[in-house]
Amino acid sequence: MSTEPGGARAAGRHCSICGAGLPETPQITGRDLLHAVPGEFAVHVCSGCGAGNTRPPLSAEQLARHYPDTYGPHRSEGPLAGALGRALAWREFRVGAAGALGEMPGGRLLDVGCGDGETAALVARRGWRVRGVDPSPGACERARARGIDATVGTLDTVELEPGAADAVLFNHSLEHVGDPVGALSRVREAVRPYGLVAVSVPNFGCAARRRFGRDWFHLDLPRHRVHFTEGALRLAIERAGLETRRTWTTTSPSGLAGSVQYRRLGGLAVREGPARRAIGQVAGLALIPAARTEQLAGAGRDFLHALATRPAEAAGG
Repeated sequence: MSTEPGGARAAGRHCSICGAGLPETPQITGRDLLHAVPGEFAVHVCSGCGAGNTRPPLSAEQLARHYPDTYGPHRSEGPLAGALGRALAWREFRVGAAGALGEMPGGRLLDVGCGDGETAALVARRGWRVRGVDPSPGACERARARGIDATVGTLDTVELEPGAADAVLFNHSLEHVGDPVGALSRVREAVRPYGLVAVSVPNFGCAARRRFGRDWFHLDLPRHRVHFTEGALRLAIERAGLETRRTWTTTSPSGLAGSVQYRRLGGLAVREGPARRAIGQVAGLALIPAARTEQLAGAGRDFLHALATRPAEAAGG
């Protein structure tokens, strides 16, 4: 789920979260293993907050090449791929940040980076009125077919009414933003006082990332511009003027299956189309027990979630 490529700090040699200078030597170098778009990318890890920062900076046009029509979160097609996609979305909805919205009475939700609306539709069934934002016209068209009020654009281009949302969701979209503090600050103005901001991102601090390195499935270069540890996510939230209520981690069904394929094959076994998505989802579901074993061994917990609120003083109250 793509959003905007980022702000001024993302273009320099400074951390996109804390602003500290980044080391000259990257910790990870790699390429686009998901769609094999040419290019070499580096992740510089901040010694201050521990966040990974993807370099070089890319223009919106350059970054758009890494989101082809076959990019999974933008389309779920075919009966098998669609059914499995819904099963995985439901599983992540139950354990991730979006699931916290299902425990609330409903209201007005802004879904940033809504993709094809699969998760937004699950939230809408819990009584939420969802507005989605995504830069992909095709993804927004599919989201609208699911009943989601989806607008093509990014947080830099869409108009947000101050205080109009009861909650904001970044469901695996904040890592696609070059300036996450700026993005969180923007939605802080859009959510009402004491409103909820729910965030799910890959967990850069997990042992699986250290084990697989550049082959870690959730590194997803260069689409993931910022890579969050728990401390870095908390800091981004706080610097945006929000208050962290809680954070937690979960094990994804896709991480182990994707990482093993990247390590052994240099990419996914099936290159493009619905068949690849379906095979990947079957493999993910089949490997959930193995992923849980990895978790017990300290290598799992590759998703990171946070709930934050807008304090009254952020609204001048």
